[in-house]
Amino acid sequence: MPDKQQPSDEQQRRQPRATVNCTCDVRVGQRQWHQARLLDLTTEGFRLALTDTPAIGTVLRIRLPGISIMEAEVCWARNFEAGCRFIQPLSPYVFEHFVRQAGS
Repeated sequence: MPDKQQPSDEQQRRQPRATVNCTCDVRVGQRQWHQARLLDLTTEGFRLALTDTPAIGTVLRIRLPGISIMEAEVCWARNFEAGCRFIQPLSPYVFEHFVRQAGS
């Protein structure tokens, strides 16, 4: 019987992922805002590099340059990075605009 291969993370994603690598502000719970590095972004979520990795299931606020404050839930966290899902997804228009601005 042939081996069944699991789809890669990239194949499992429903939305295109853009590498952005820019600074953003993050607030976990009632803690103070602090800077983090936004590594990539989709309309549904993002990956951050942080100095203090939040627990899975934590709801945080993120302030992206040029976009209002948004809430997201931490889906995974390891090695000072966290993958988060927006509570309300970004519109495709806002996503494309942000990616263009982050690339300039």
